[in-house]
Amino acid sequence: MVLANASAWIAALIRAHVAFWTAGQPILGAILVLLLGSNPFQVSEGLRAQQAYFGWVITTGVAMLALNLVFLGDRRPSLAALALVPIASGLLLATVRQIRTEPVMVGVSVVLAYLTARALSLRLRAVLVGLLVGSFFLGSAAWTSYFDAKFREAYLKVRAAGGHPYDGRATSIASYGTRSGAGWGTSTPATVTNGTT
Repeated sequence: MVLANASAWIAALIRAHVAFWTAGQPILGAILVLLLGSNPFQVSEGLRAQQAYFGWVITTGVAMLALNLVFLGDRRPSLAALALVPIASGLLLATVRQIRTEPVMVGVSVVLAYLTARALSLRLRAVLVGLLVGSFFLGSAAWTSYFDAKFREAYLKVRAAGGHPYDGRATSIASYGTRSGAGWGTSTPATVTNGTT
């Protein structure tokens, strides 16, 4: 878990610095990366804690800023950015949602950034919001389908081995997993085999 948290945090910081550099604001980017990168809470949660779920809010916020900085300036983003950034943002939010649900609220700030992008027409702003929301829901559906299939596979394997698979309600999204430290992505409770978990 530490490797995943640290990798995501460092990648978000590097991407943020590159985004500010590309936008012609390297000093602001360096200051931001230094301040965020030395945040004691994030250093503890993102780099040291074994089951650090709380650091994902800040990591996601920095990653979303890095991806969407192009929409905060006065220049019109490239066609590639207009098409790919909202989709990448939605997919990233859908993926992070499998670990911790709170970072999804960062998506509200992305929607506001799209709606207030001065260099874009109102119609194009609405398209960006639609791409973000659509890719978020498609990504969430894909992850749910994936974890449902994994749960069914585990259920059948435990039953075939003579164990007692979990027959209760299985939930998706990180509601159970984050409270108990049950693991990444899926919030399905551990399957019971011969009385042990």
